[in-house]
Amino acid sequence: MVGSAASPARPHWSELVVDAVLAVALCAPVAVRRRWPVAALIVTTAAVLAAIAMGLVFVGASAMLVLPAVLVLYSVGRAEPARRAVDAALCTAVGLSLLAVLLVMAVPGTTSFDHVGAGGLVVAQLSVAWLVGRAVRQRHAPPRPSPAGG
Repeated sequence: MVGSAASPARPHWSELVVDAVLAVALCAPVAVRRRWPVAALIVTTAAVLAAIAMGLVFVGASAMLVLPAVLVLYSVGRAEPARRAVDAALCTAVGLSLLAVLLVMAVPGTTSFDHVGAGGLVVAQLSVAWLVGRAVRQRHAPPRPSPAGG
Protein backbone atom coordinates (compact mmCIF):
# COMPACT_ATOMS: atom_id res chain seq x y z
CA MET A 1 0.00 0.00 0.00
CA VAL A 2 1.34 3.36 -0.97
CA GLY A 3 1.08 6.00 1.73
CA SER A 4 0.28 3.65 4.58
CA ALA A 5 1.82 4.12 8.02
CA ALA A 6 3.89 0.95 7.50
CA SER A 7 5.54 2.32 4.36
CA PRO A 8 9.23 3.02 5.05
CA ALA A 9 9.62 5.07 1.85
CA ARG A 10 7.79 8.12 3.18
CA PRO A 11 9.21 9.95 6.19
CA HIS A 12 6.97 11.06 9.02
CA TRP A 13 5.82 14.68 8.83
CA SER A 14 7.89 15.58 11.92
CA GLU A 15 11.08 14.53 10.12
CA LEU A 16 10.16 16.79 7.23
CA VAL A 17 9.62 19.70 9.63
CA VAL A 18 13.05 19.16 11.20
CA ASP A 19 14.65 19.00 7.75
CA ALA A 20 12.88 22.20 6.71
CA VAL A 21 13.93 24.05 9.88
CA LEU A 22 17.56 23.01 9.39
CA ALA A 23 17.46 24.03 5.73
CA VAL A 24 16.18 27.47 6.70
CA ALA A 25 18.77 27.73 9.49
CA LEU A 26 21.52 26.91 6.99
CA CYS A 27 20.38 29.21 4.20
CA ALA A 28 18.65 32.19 5.83
CA PRO A 29 21.85 33.56 7.40
CA VAL A 30 23.37 33.80 3.93
CA ALA A 31 20.65 36.33 3.06
CA VAL A 32 21.42 38.56 6.07
CA ARG A 33 25.19 38.04 6.21
CA ARG A 34 26.04 41.60 5.20
CA ARG A 35 23.89 43.16 7.89
CA TRP A 36 24.78 40.81 10.79
CA PRO A 37 27.84 38.77 9.75
CA VAL A 38 28.84 37.35 13.14
CA ALA A 39 25.27 36.43 14.10
CA ALA A 40 24.81 34.79 10.69
CA LEU A 41 28.01 32.80 11.22
CA ILE A 42 26.84 31.60 14.64
CA VAL A 43 23.46 30.44 13.29
CA THR A 44 25.01 28.76 10.25
CA THR A 45 27.64 26.95 12.30
CA ALA A 46 25.03 25.79 14.80
CA ALA A 47 22.83 24.49 11.97
CA VAL A 48 25.74 22.55 10.45
CA LEU A 49 26.55 21.05 13.85
CA ALA A 50 22.91 20.14 14.42
CA ALA A 51 22.49 18.54 11.00
CA ILE A 52 25.51 16.31 11.46
CA ALA A 53 24.75 15.51 15.10
CA MET A 54 21.26 14.38 14.10
CA GLY A 55 22.66 12.17 11.34
CA LEU A 56 20.95 14.07 8.55
CA VAL A 57 24.07 14.28 6.42
CA PHE A 58 25.98 11.55 4.65
CA VAL A 59 29.77 11.70 4.33
CA GLY A 60 29.93 12.84 0.71
CA ALA A 61 27.79 15.89 1.46
CA SER A 62 29.94 17.25 4.28
CA ALA A 63 31.85 19.55 1.92
CA MET A 64 28.60 20.98 0.54
CA LEU A 65 27.14 21.37 4.00
CA VAL A 66 29.97 23.76 4.88
CA LEU A 67 29.21 26.01 1.88
CA PRO A 68 26.83 28.38 3.73
CA ALA A 69 29.44 28.78 6.49
CA VAL A 70 32.05 29.55 3.82
CA LEU A 71 29.89 32.30 2.32
CA VAL A 72 29.12 33.80 5.72
CA LEU A 73 32.75 33.60 6.86
CA TYR A 74 33.77 35.59 3.78
CA SER A 75 31.38 38.32 4.93
CA VAL A 76 32.81 38.22 8.45
CA GLY A 77 36.32 38.64 7.03
CA ARG A 78 35.19 41.53 4.88
CA ALA A 79 33.01 43.41 7.36
CA GLU A 80 34.46 42.88 10.82
CA PRO A 81 37.58 44.41 12.41
CA ALA A 82 40.66 42.19 12.36
CA ARG A 83 40.46 40.96 15.97
CA ARG A 84 36.81 39.95 15.79
CA ALA A 85 37.23 38.42 12.33
CA VAL A 86 40.19 36.30 13.48
CA ASP A 87 38.29 35.03 16.52
CA ALA A 88 35.25 34.10 14.42
CA ALA A 89 37.36 32.38 11.77
CA LEU A 90 39.31 30.32 14.30
CA CYS A 91 36.23 29.18 16.21
CA THR A 92 34.41 28.20 13.02
CA ALA A 93 37.40 26.44 11.46
CA VAL A 94 38.22 24.44 14.57
CA GLY A 95 34.62 23.44 15.23
CA LEU A 96 33.70 22.43 11.70
CA SER A 97 37.00 20.68 10.96
CA LEU A 98 36.67 18.57 14.12
CA LEU A 99 33.14 17.78 13.09
CA ALA A 100 34.30 16.69 9.63
CA VAL A 101 36.92 14.43 11.20
CA LEU A 102 34.33 12.89 13.52
CA LEU A 103 31.98 12.35 10.60
CA VAL A 104 34.66 10.51 8.61
CA MET A 105 35.71 8.50 11.67
CA ALA A 106 32.16 7.19 11.93
CA VAL A 107 32.51 5.49 8.54
CA PRO A 108 33.91 1.97 8.83
CA GLY A 109 37.05 1.27 6.84
CA THR A 110 38.45 4.82 6.78
CA THR A 111 42.08 5.49 7.62
CA SER A 112 43.68 8.24 9.66
CA PHE A 113 44.72 9.84 6.37
CA ASP A 114 41.03 10.17 5.46
CA HIS A 115 40.35 11.84 8.81
CA VAL A 116 43.09 14.42 8.28
CA GLY A 117 41.92 14.98 4.72
CA ALA A 118 38.35 15.70 5.77
CA GLY A 119 39.40 18.19 8.43
CA GLY A 120 41.95 19.76 6.10
CA LEU A 121 39.38 20.26 3.35
CA VAL A 122 37.04 22.09 5.70
CA VAL A 123 39.85 24.25 7.09
CA ALA A 124 41.04 25.05 3.54
CA GLN A 125 37.56 26.07 2.41
CA LEU A 126 36.99 28.29 5.42
CA SER A 127 40.49 29.79 5.30
CA VAL A 128 40.25 30.77 1.66
CA ALA A 129 36.87 32.42 2.19
CA TRP A 130 38.11 34.36 5.21
CA LEU A 131 41.36 35.42 3.50
CA VAL A 132 39.51 36.64 0.41
CA GLY A 133 37.17 38.63 2.65
CA ARG A 134 40.12 40.20 4.48
CA ALA A 135 41.81 41.02 1.16
CA VAL A 136 38.67 42.72 -0.15
CA ARG A 137 38.44 44.73 3.08
CA GLN A 138 42.06 45.86 2.75
CA ARG A 139 41.56 46.76 -0.88
CA HIS A 140 38.51 48.92 -0.12
CA ALA A 141 39.97 50.53 3.00
CA PRO A 142 40.80 54.23 2.76
CA PRO A 143 44.51 54.92 2.43
CA ARG A 144 46.37 55.67 5.64
CA PRO A 145 47.77 59.18 5.97
CA SER A 146 51.50 59.30 5.57
CA PRO A 147 53.56 60.57 8.52
CA ALA A 148 54.27 64.27 8.35
CA GLY A 149 57.82 65.39 7.70
CA GLY A 150 58.82 62.26 5.81
